[in-house]
Amino acid sequence: MPAMVLVFTATQAADIRDQLDVQIAKAELVIPDMRPQDAGAKIKDALSVWGIPSSYNAQSIPSVMPTRPGEPTLKDFMLAGRPASEYQCRNGYAEVTKNPPPINNTFMFAAERVQACLYPFALGVKVYVMFTSAKKT
Repeated sequence: MPAMVLVFTATQAADIRDQLDVQIAKAELVIPDMRPQDAGAKIKDALSVWGIPSSYNAQSIPSVMPTRPGEPTLKDFMLAGRPASEYQCRNGYAEVTKNPPPINNTFMFAAERVQACLYPFALGVKVYVMFTSAKKT
């Protein structure tokens, strides 16, 4: 009888409070015929709605625009035991991020992050956008 109790205990589901749900969505946008500075300013303004500011880090613009845009690399990491990713915007013109303060109380944890990497090229600006949401009840 004690062996059955041990087997049953080992197969019980984990406590729902231990489950963290991480969702990641990505998008790629091309903004034709726009200067990189203007595209960066518009994206920063778009992400700064609802009174939550975004950060804007810009690099120098190449003297000769490449014919094709660059692209970011993905950096994988663990977030409370769950896999997550973020962009590394190396060699890009700018990175815009928005990190609203997380909700963290007895009943839940919720955090969001929006990241955009801008890469200018001869025909405009290519933008890589990643939205990450983490929730735990």
